Amino acid sequence: MYVPHQVLGLAWDEWGSIVAIISAIGYLLRGLLKKYVELPMQGIRNDLKRSHELQEKNLHTLETRAEQHEKMLRSHEIKLRTQEVEIKDLNRRFGGKVK
Repeated sequence: MYVPHQVLGLAWDEWGSIVAIISAIGYLLRGLLKKYVELPMQGIRNDLKRSHELQEKNLHTLETRAEQHEKMLRSHEIKLRTQEVEIKDLNRRFGGKVK
């Protein structure tokens, strides 16, 4: 059985050196990208997440306030109708216009 000692004109030890160099460069590039791209972006992601959470909280607060104001409006409308009925009753009783 024949086992070649060369591939594409390079011996196994030369191929090992090439693979080791490419791996080291890849590892260094990965570290640099992580340090200068991923970590700063993580801070931006955290800021966006915090901002989104605050917006959701504010939206919930606004919705709650809108519901409260809607209830207040309904109660004021009921009071207004009651007062209109009372004013009409006074007008009917006394025959004059009461403002």
